[in-house]
Amino acid sequence: MSILLLRCMKIFPNFRSGEQMNKVYRLRIRFYFLVIWILFFGCAMQHAPGGGPIDREPPQVVFTFPARDSLHISTALPKIEIHFSENVDRASVANNIFISPPVKYEIDWKGWKKIFLRLKDSLYRQQTYVISLGSEIKDMHKNKMKESFTFAFSTGDKIDQGEISGTVYGLKREQRVHLFAYLLSDTARFDPTRRRARYVSRSGKRGTYRLQFLKTGRYRVVAVEDQNHNYLLDANYERLGLPYKDVTLDSTHLTETQVDFKMTVMDSVPPRLTGARAVNHRSLKLRFSEPVRLDSLRCQLADSATGASIPLLGFSPDPETDNLIFAYFPVRQKETTLRIICSNLIDTTGNQNDTSATVYFRASIKRDTTRFRLLEFTPRDSAKSLPTDQTIFLKFSLPVRWDSLQQGFSLLSKGNRKMNGHWQRKDLFSGEFHPNDMLRPDSAYLAKLDFKHVFDLWGHALGDSLVTRYFTIVSLRQLGEISGTVSGKRIAGHPVFLRIRPLKRGGRARSLTLTRPYRFYFPYLAEGKYRLDAFIDVNQNGKYDYGRLFPFAYSEPFYFSSDTIKVRKRWETGGIQFKFP
Repeated sequence: MSILLLRCMKIFPNFRSGEQMNKVYRLRIRFYFLVIWILFFGCAMQHAPGGGPIDREPPQVVFTFPARDSLHISTALPKIEIHFSENVDRASVANNIFISPPVKYEIDWKGWKKIFLRLKDSLYRQQTYVISLGSEIKDMHKNKMKESFTFAFSTGDKIDQGEISGTVYGLKREQRVHLFAYLLSDTARFDPTRRRARYVSRSGKRGTYRLQFLKTGRYRVVAVEDQNHNYLLDANYERLGLPYKDVTLDSTHLTETQVDFKMTVMDSVPPRLTGARAVNHRSLKLRFSEPVRLDSLRCQLADSATGASIPLLGFSPDPETDNLIFAYFPVRQKETTLRIICSNLIDTTGNQNDTSATVYFRASIKRDTTRFRLLEFTPRDSAKSLPTDQTIFLKFSLPVRWDSLQQGFSLLSKGNRKMNGHWQRKDLFSGEFHPNDMLRPDSAYLAKLDFKHVFDLWGHALGDSLVTRYFTIVSLRQLGEISGTVSGKRIAGHPVFLRIRPLKRGGRARSLTLTRPYRFYFPYLAEGKYRLDAFIDVNQNGKYDYGRLFPFAYSEPFYFSSDTIKVRKRWETGGIQFKFP
């Protein structure tokens, strides 16, 4: 810096007045002073020292007030104090503090290590309070806490010791949900949309949770995707998991495990038709307020001027937006105004709109020039060693009359014996053929598609070709099998849906429906590791039910076994016991 000052001083004697300064020297002076200013103020700024080892140590809680397990704390406690071992990211702390039962508070910071939770509410008498700090809290180098930190204190003469734990299934890796435990002995009605729970916790990695330090009593626990952190369920957009039972804690039973949940949206608002737009001269796009079930959709299309009815040939979901549906009709040659009326709308959670909705839109004469073609036909020809539960997948460029595949498609085994099966359609463009019986090991099969018998919705044949796929099934010497029984008090004679899923990515799960005596047998399994899960079909409707919030109904009991089953070639793994908790 001193060298720069000397150089600047050498410039000044060359000028006796500002008028004598030429343009070049003025620019030089400004440049030197700018450099001096940057160096001076840059040196004055504080930075973390460079060099040294990278900080990988996670932050820890080193002090709390009240101290862990403190008793007889005043109900007028003004603040809770927490100290960390190092500077922490304030935003990560603010989103990861949970007090149970909930108490309103404000956060005050002293530096970057100490926080004060200034309480706005008085505490309950004879109540254990639990403060949980989530594992997402991180230091200034983004190192997260190794695990969540929990401590408790009491305004009475004891720390309650009740505990409920379990797992919330179906969450993404970084996704977290809240667990609300309602004490049913409270006089208030159970209503997560209006009433905050007495106890609150948050799921951790892999969806596990623990509600600790609970009073004895009867509890109803729910899992809530509390996006706005208001400790209430906003049912129209937040997902909810309902329990399959309530939990009673008493002096002889203070711990309940495996209270597990599956999440779903439980909105009570029926769907509505909100718009319609012509796509081209033979299709239109319908917009609904939320996704609707296609099997319940009832729509009528007509010319608004003449009232002439226009037949609807089929519906297919938009693959990119789940509340949009394509509707197909005979080719239109005029840009007239059309009217569509839709009724009996049912959303994916069962809410039904009994009223009809009418939407007007302008027809289009834009031609759809897409040629009717076969886009996919799997498995590939001459494929070998395929699994015994192999399916046939077809995909077309235009919506298909799937009834025409009854004649156009066939799956043949040895001796040209036709295999019976059924189609599972993703939409009007694609579907999978599932044989009713498993394919036999060491066998060959031939899938045939006769183009002249396959038609699109407008009656055009796929062509006049015959396409085939020849493939063989894996050898029996490469396969194993498992067998066992399912038990549990809650089965009570109801059907049980049992599923086996491979741990190896890309493997296909298989399932069985069991009735008394609840024995299972899975043959033809590829060598590897597997796990079992099941649910009890209490209402016997053939699908899993998530329960109902109003009027309240429990979810159906389910269980994911953590035991790994190892399948070996040419070996039956028998005697497996799958027991519902």
